[in-house]
Formats: sequence, C-alpha cells, structure tokens
Amino acid sequence: MDIKVKRKDDHFLVEAGFVILTLEMAAANALVDQMDYRLKQLTPEDEAALERSLEAHRKIVMKMVDIENPAIQFMLTELTSIQKVILCKIDNTGKVRDKIMSNLPKIKRKELEEDIQLYQKITVKKALNQMDQFIIPSLKKAIQMRKKIRAEDDF
Repeated sequence: MDIKVKRKDDHFLVEAGFVILTLEMAAANALVDQMDYRLKQLTPEDEAALERSLEAHRKIVMKMVDIENPAIQFMLTELTSIQKVILCKIDNTGKVRDKIMSNLPKIKRKELEEDIQLYQKITVKKALNQMDQFIIPSLKKAIQMRKKIRAEDDF
C-alpha cells in the first residue's frame, strides 16, 4: 500500500490506500513523537526477552573457551572486526577475549584492541543479530570442520 503525505497550510493530508486523513500540525508532531518513543523504548516484556536472549548467547560464547585453538583460528578468519568485538564484549568474565587474543597474531591483536575502543556503542539488538546471522554459524562451521579433520586423522 502506498502512503502519501501532503503538507497544506496548517495541516497534513495523509493518504493510505483509499483512506485520507487530515492531521493538524500538533497532531502530526505528537504522532512523530509517539513513533520515536515506540522505536526507542522497550516494553518490559521486550526487555526481558532481550535479556534472556543475551544470556543464551553468552552461554554459547562461553563454550568457545573449551574449543581447540585451530578451530578458533579458522573461525576468526571469517569474522569481521565488529563481530570479533561483539564476541569480546558479550562475555563479562574476559575468558573469551583472552582466548581470541591468544589466537591472533600480534598485529591483529593491536587492531582488535583499537576496534574495541572504537566500537563503544554497539546495541544489544545489533550484537544479537550479528551473533545469530554470522558468528554462531561460523562457530558451528569451525567445530564441524575440526571434527571432520579429527575423524580423518583417526583412520
């Protein structure tokens, strides 16, 4: 459905399909304020769901500490700098960060340190989105590849 907005002298005409609404300036401003509020504020239910999701992702990330170094190194080659920063910041204990740093060359460690300082304002939603779409699939791929190599070595 196409939505068209036309500004007249002291009001707006909003056309949504076959419906035409007339909004006074104060009503249009109030509508914009309400939309901004809804986009920026989370309901308590949304906030609780976000926190549960964050905790679930933290548990997955903590399993990285027990993974062998070659699998971690393979995974790190596929991740962007912001994804590495997300991995470092999602863990409160610092164990994942230490594991990542120990599996990077010195130059890449310095770059990651700079990136951690640079990316101070990563939102939880963005971090969880990156985890779901890129980081966790990359981690699974690295683990599967490592299992395949081990199976071939056993023969």
